[in-house]
Amino acid sequence: MPPAHGLRGHAALPAAPEAACLAMALAALSAGRSTLSNLPDGPETQHLAAGLRALGAEVVSLAPGVWRIAGRGIGGLVEPAAVLRAGGSAMVAGLLGGLAAGHPVFAVLEALPGLCFGTLAQSLSAVGARVAGRAGHRPPLAIQGAADPLPAEGPVSRDLAPPLLLAGLAARGHTHLRLPGPAPHPAEALLRCFGAVLDAGTVAAGRHLTLRGQPELHAVTHALPPDPLAAAAALLAASLVPGSELRAPGADPGLLAALRALGADIGDGTARHAPLRGAVLHAGALPEGALPLLATACAFARGPSRLCGAAADPAAAATLALLATQGATARQDGDDLILSGTAPPPGGGHTTLKEHGIMMSAWVIGLAAPGGAGIDGLLPPVLLGLGA
Repeated sequence: MPPAHGLRGHAALPAAPEAACLAMALAALSAGRSTLSNLPDGPETQHLAAGLRALGAEVVSLAPGVWRIAGRGIGGLVEPAAVLRAGGSAMVAGLLGGLAAGHPVFAVLEALPGLCFGTLAQSLSAVGARVAGRAGHRPPLAIQGAADPLPAEGPVSRDLAPPLLLAGLAARGHTHLRLPGPAPHPAEALLRCFGAVLDAGTVAAGRHLTLRGQPELHAVTHALPPDPLAAAAALLAASLVPGSELRAPGADPGLLAALRALGADIGDGTARHAPLRGAVLHAGALPEGALPLLATACAFARGPSRLCGAAADPAAAATLALLATQGATARQDGDDLILSGTAPPPGGGHTTLKEHGIMMSAWVIGLAAPGGAGIDGLLPPVLLGLGA
């Protein structure tokens, strides 16, 4: 995509794919008809909708971003006659696997061959499901769900929490999960929205969630909030592209504070073009998935930046690869990432979209770098529209 010459107006952004898909899955477990709006119209939504239909839910697209889902209640999903297809999304595979594991059904879960589901298979087995797949837990996976699923307990990664929470809704007793990092998980608000009984809080080691099993979930009419990462990406792009003044509400406050520390002119959800300067920042305060965006901002800043503790972030390697592809100088120094600050990076490289934060960052580089960026993959239409 070519560089932009000014971003102005109001960015109406859809919800994050993870939140949207989890809301759809919870609607399928609820009693009654839910109407969900502001959902992204991407492949994740489409694959999950097809999987929910195969499990017996009535799923209808009413308009772009608006879906009606008639749920079957907890324990009411049926055995799918067709293969459940997740495409290239490990997130969709996890949600479908969690739903199947909590019901006495046999399901075959298909996904792109490059995905590995060893940790997912182990977690679903711990709640009483039987899971088999190719060597190395490569897809397809055969899942025999549990007639009486067990509640999960123990530390899990944040991406594994939604599958275990979905299975835990069908279990007797309480599911107890410990997640890394103090930030609330997006599942917390959604579970409460549908009527689940959830206790959550911050502990020394991160976040604890306690979910009561077998509640009566109720249908909802719910407009999901904008994707916080997409909103922050739009504001960062406006900060970098001359002549911009763009409003994009809903960005994560912690990430906005970090961008302001770099000199970004962002206030009340509106960003204006302003030169950025290097800074020392602590990555531990970042929300999940935000490291690529903050590192991209540092790559456009004048002067060196140090992102303390960023090397431990799961997206650190992909972030360094993205910046190297686009001509930015970035490296790991112990636990930190160092960016040289010889702004702006030239751009012009090609990036294959695999992860949400990388997708947002590649879009920002494409708008702000002199050489644009080559992007292999499907960007959300709302983002392409901002760069038109």
